[in-house]
Amino acid sequence: MIPRLRFLFTAWLFHLRQLATLKLYIFDSVVLPVILATIAVRLVGARGDDGGTITTVALGAAVMGMWAATLSGAGGAISRMRSMGLLEPVVAAPTPLATALAGNALASSTLGVYSVTATLLWARYGLGLPITVRSPLMLVVATLATIAATAALGLLLSVSLVMYPRAQSVSNIFEYPLWILTGALVPLSLLPGWIGVASWAIAPAWGVKAIQASVTGAATDFGVATALCVVITCAYWALSTALLRSVERLARERATLPLS
Repeated sequence: MIPRLRFLFTAWLFHLRQLATLKLYIFDSVVLPVILATIAVRLVGARGDDGGTITTVALGAAVMGMWAATLSGAGGAISRMRSMGLLEPVVAAPTPLATALAGNALASSTLGVYSVTATLLWARYGLGLPITVRSPLMLVVATLATIAATAALGLLLSVSLVMYPRAQSVSNIFEYPLWILTGALVPLSLLPGWIGVASWAIAPAWGVKAIQASVTGAATDFGVATALCVVITCAYWALSTALLRSVERLARERATLPLS
């Protein structure tokens, strides 16, 4: 257990350093959240004159940036490993492939902490708007749960695309649907009912609800949303591990990993 955790930490640190050299990832994780927060706040306009609304909208934009960064990092992980000739050695290594990909997914969403902090600071000091968070502690817990949920969803996406040569292109189409399904910017209550039902299976959607509850101080809503976020996140990790075993077996049988 300890060696695997040590490897996970090493993989996280390695991928974080690698992602820091990618201009697209830097843009998605550092610049995009601020741009989205600015647009979102301006769209709210006069209706967002209270601090709670402004804060909720800014944090929703932060989650959107977090997901975009996760797609850039986790979705393109397979393509990058293929291009560098690392995919086959990583699959053949004694350490489970799930652990290696989990390190990448965690690294991809780590800067979600920055996204939340940057959007709040930008809204407060850059745009001069009121920021209100009733429970900072709940906000921290909700943010960490959302980061874990985003990483788990990114891992599930990576596992699903391991054997697909154009993984990066396919992963890009998941960006906007997740923005809608999580209710990060547009409230799910304003969308067709089936979208709200579909969002129940999306762990980051519950993370967004937990973040919104931390802003208003609704302890009950926060507890329910956080618990469901954690449960669904664990289901993602379990499903990713099961899928990965099947993918590894098929890859060894068909010798399809190096295709590009």
